[in-house]
Amino acid sequence: MVVINTVPDQVQVRIEGEGQVFTGDAPTSFACHAATTDHGGQTQLRRPGADIAIDVAETKPLFFKLDPIPARLEIHTVPRNATLYVRGNRTLNPYAQEVEPGNYEVYAEARDYLPRPHSIADPRTEAQARLPLVYVQRSGGPS
Repeated sequence: MVVINTVPDQVQVRIEGEGQVFTGDAPTSFACHAATTDHGGQTQLRRPGADIAIDVAETKPLFFKLDPIPARLEIHTVPRNATLYVRGNRTLNPYAQEVEPGNYEVYAEARDYLPRPHSIADPRTEAQARLPLVYVQRSGGPS
């Protein structure tokens, strides 16, 4: 038997070999049966860089840590000279970076414009954000 754990959880797992296919969502267990006696009653599993032999009554734990696939996030403001904050940190405007999945709070402000907050739930689905600020007309007097 093979027990597969991953970080993060709920990763789709597929094991193929010798005409057999096992699928499931990690964490999960797979009952792998020895295909032939050529391996001395063992099931042979192969993963990049290693072969794994499993005896008939043995359980092998496998652990995989998956790194998130980065997304490219681009943010442009109107006017272009607005000050831009991403997750509370002042940043270059326009903003164009490789970022990890997650929530992004964006804030833009400029003189004579109303400030604008914006939330980006997932940069993989909202890769570009255009933030137009609303101009506030001022009277001719000092403010």
